[in-house]
Amino acid sequence: MHILPPYTYASGRLAEERRQDSMRDGEHAYLLRVARLARPKPTGSVLFRLGCLLARAAEGLRVHLALPGVDLQSCPAPQGF
Repeated sequence: MHILPPYTYASGRLAEERRQDSMRDGEHAYLLRVARLARPKPTGSVLFRLGCLLARAAEGLRVHLALPGVDLQSCPAPQGF
């Protein structure tokens, strides 16, 4: 029968804890990188607001210029565009 020295269990446990710590550190670094990439830039915000403004203006023009009694959804799309 082979008897293990008393520190064998402790050293194995310490190695496991160190491995888990390095895994947590790696995951933390990954999450920081992902968060940095996901941060919106100021120009993106300006372009998003401009796009919303243009979409609202286009909808307003479509409603304003629509002929009474004409359903624009049933009209065929113009050819050549």
